[in-house]
Amino acid sequence: MNNFLHRFKYYVIGLTLGSLMVYFTLVRHRDELPAWTPNDRVLQELRLAEKVVAADITLPFPDSLFNARIRASSVRFSESDVHSGPCRTYQLESDVERMRFSICNKQVTLVQYKPR
Repeated sequence: MNNFLHRFKYYVIGLTLGSLMVYFTLVRHRDELPAWTPNDRVLQELRLAEKVVAADITLPFPDSLFNARIRASSVRFSESDVHSGPCRTYQLESDVERMRFSICNKQVTLVQYKPR
């Protein structure tokens, strides 16, 4: 039992030091945590890119709220088309709306908007 406690003590010390290293090198001093999940990566790509709204779409909110609306949405990968040709299409949904974005050559275009 003494051998187990000795090994457990080293495990806890190593886990604590490793967690502190990860926190100080990756997480601290960041406004936003890194995008690790596929949903977060798509939302981050959409938020950081310059967006173009299709000519036939009128948005019921100002452009300054666009990123907040994207952040409040989640990506519906079952309704998205990410493997077709040079352009990828992502369907975003929230409690308020549904948006469809097309990404072609690093240009993001809102191609469909439907309020709920």
